[in-house]
Amino acid sequence: MPDSQPRAEAVLIRAGKIVTCGDLEAVQAHAAPGYQTVDLDGRCALPGFHDSHVHLMLHGLQLSRLDFADTPTLEGALEQIAKKATTIPPGTWILGAGFSVVRWGKQSLSKTDLDRVAPNHPVFIYSQDFHSCWVNSRALEAANIHAGTPDPPQGKIVQGDDGEPSGTLLELAANLVTDIIPKPSDEAMDEALEAAAQDLAGYGVTTVHTMGYEPQSYWQHIAKTASQDDYGLRVWSCIPHKHAEAALELGLATGQGGPRFQVGGTKFFADGALGSLTAWMLEPYQNSNNYGIQVDNPEILAEPWCTLLGMLQTGLCWMRSRPPVPSGKPKACAPALNTPNTSTLMTSPALRSVALSPRDSLTTW
Repeated sequence: MPDSQPRAEAVLIRAGKIVTCGDLEAVQAHAAPGYQTVDLDGRCALPGFHDSHVHLMLHGLQLSRLDFADTPTLEGALEQIAKKATTIPPGTWILGAGFSVVRWGKQSLSKTDLDRVAPNHPVFIYSQDFHSCWVNSRALEAANIHAGTPDPPQGKIVQGDDGEPSGTLLELAANLVTDIIPKPSDEAMDEALEAAAQDLAGYGVTTVHTMGYEPQSYWQHIAKTASQDDYGLRVWSCIPHKHAEAALELGLATGQGGPRFQVGGTKFFADGALGSLTAWMLEPYQNSNNYGIQVDNPEILAEPWCTLLGMLQTGLCWMRSRPPVPSGKPKACAPALNTPNTSTLMTSPALRSVALSPRDSLTTW
């Protein structure tokens, strides 16, 4: 809408695209004979919203799992888990997400609480930011996680005072468990993507940028489903940075695809998140010696600049999980500030020739 006309009385849509908007009579003058009128009865119509950071498949799957986003207390969550355990056979995984240690007034969560309410089921619950998880003893045993299990790269197995795993796994340590959880079937993924589209449509979201930090099968299924004309969302799907070189070899580029699905950028992670107390900090978190967790360490973040040139020349843009800022406490910002920034990179003739910077290549949908 132009500044001179921030509101319009009518809008003309033809073949799924906005043709014009303005006064009702002026819009009607552009309409073809036999046009259909939709009267909003005074309600306001807005353009569809774009959500620039979702995990589309995971969101759809989560809609059928336990949700603790609005659960105010630990006790309330345990009641939900206990109830769920009575509705499914022993040994079946109980899955969910949405807890917050801050909201629940806790420093950490323990497996013993889950063991008490679901002793016969493995339990896996993501935090609200998906940067940590809460599991019980059955889940730890299934994943063969014990006192002698070393922390995986870019992750941490939190231990209790007895040296045993406490039931909290941070960052990529969660993969030790997610790797053994039965994978959803094709039918389940179809249902999840349809549920995600319907749920997001309820909020007025019509386009999503789905971040490339899910199993490869999810990306493939999203590409197939979202490319169909009847899918309810437009999808810009990012590629995990570990697959960036393979994408280059295949000639994949940001913006490739069709009107419904497009290849997005390449996703890099600097560190964790504040909600899980894993954002990488210059000073420890209050009352602890925890500085957070590096995910893609400074060497990884600095290394790809040569690869980045190839990415840009091919047309594959890149994304960071948290942009560098010149002040504040997050440690992850410091190494990022020591690498070439976008404006510096784009001054080189090679990069200017491709005229591409982060997110610049998005089609205006």
